[in-house]
Amino acid sequence: ILGEKRLEEQVKDTDKDGEKYEEQYRAIQCKRYTRNFKMLLWALFIINTLLVLVGLALLLLTMIHFLFRDHINIVIAQKGFVSWLWGAMALSICIIVVGVYGIITSITRAKPMLVAYCIAAAILALIILIYLLIFWLMFSNLKDTERNSMISTFNKYRCQRWVRQGWDTVQEKYQCCGVEARGDWKYIPPSCCHAETKFQKLACINHFIQEEQAYSGGCRTKLEDYFTSMFLLISCLLILAIILLLLGILAALRLLKMYKIILMCREMFLITP
Repeated sequence: ILGEKRLEEQVKDTDKDGEKYEEQYRAIQCKRYTRNFKMLLWALFIINTLLVLVGLALLLLTMIHFLFRDHINIVIAQKGFVSWLWGAMALSICIIVVGVYGIITSITRAKPMLVAYCIAAAILALIILIYLLIFWLMFSNLKDTERNSMISTFNKYRCQRWVRQGWDTVQEKYQCCGVEARGDWKYIPPSCCHAETKFQKLACINHFIQEEQAYSGGCRTKLEDYFTSMFLLISCLLILAIILLLLGILAALRLLKMYKIILMCREMFLITP
């Protein structure tokens, strides 16, 4: 009888030890999950901070064009190009809004906000992808129609003051003359003058421009270089935005998956993330 009692006590002690070890194991697992949860929150914060910076860079790029390079729109007379830039500006604002919302979500850790962030980021990533596809098609079409559009505004140089101002600004800023070359002009305007000395500058103002004083290169190639640089910059920023949005979605989905476990750990061991 005594042997049986000792055996029962040993079994009970073993069960208690097993429960104790199991509880310790759960506590360790909860701490690990909590640590991973915190790391994911930091990752979501950093990803969305970078997303806001990308949005600000894109917004600044488009604003610089509209504020300081609007004369290019006059010269090329391409409504598609202008609409495309307005679209890029609108997307930059959306990127900033989603990024700020993601930062707030990473701070508040609210489950409904994580769900809303995933939906908003997925929709925005899809819109940017569609915009990029249309943008690439439009850019290839722009190179084909650019010359005809420039010739159209070139022929209005003497008739419309705002067209004349646009062409003069482009020729002075990009040091070019005419559409293809300075030979496009019957009478070379002062904005084509390559004035190195004070005397040459005075001669340009008084419209005494000789052939060798005018810029030799046409404006079409200079504007093509500008379009290409804008195309590459905006494309890179939008592709980077898509990558950051996808990373943010993955981080948010992982946080949602861990949410139940974290709540359970909080109730059992009072461990707060």
